[in-house]
Amino acid sequence: MLDAADPYGVKVLPLRGFSSLSMLYSAAVTFREMARHDKEVYVYFFGDHDPSGRGIDSSALRSLEDDFGVSINFDRVALTEDQIRDYNLPTRVTKKSSHSKKFKGRSAEIDALPMDALREMVDEAISQHIPRGWLERIESIEAQERATLDSFVGCIRGE
Repeated sequence: MLDAADPYGVKVLPLRGFSSLSMLYSAAVTFREMARHDKEVYVYFFGDHDPSGRGIDSSALRSLEDDFGVSINFDRVALTEDQIRDYNLPTRVTKKSSHSKKFKGRSAEIDALPMDALREMVDEAISQHIPRGWLERIESIEAQERATLDSFVGCIRGE
């Protein structure tokens, strides 16, 4: 799944549970540097639909803003209640924890989403920031450059 953003050159930060302050600090430094170059930061979150999964994004956002003074564009792409229903995903009883007080409903794992659907969600999240036709033009230029290099190598080899 991590390779779904590769064609766009987009950085993926996998999280396992709540983020450490050092990881968030590192992200904040990167986000500040991007802002210094007038680039907007967009973070798309894909996580479990359970108390911890629903709390990770708000906790990370709060820490970025309160601890490091960084504000970003943030969107939880998956997993949502609508996606659980639309994809008829298996659910489980929600475990009681300190995070579950405000959580309603049953829990579901992001891993239950079909991989094609997940890749499509990643593609949609990223491609909305790319001007229409731009990716196709870049791919065409890359194909032409590959053909030129292949021809050049062939000439050097005497083919």
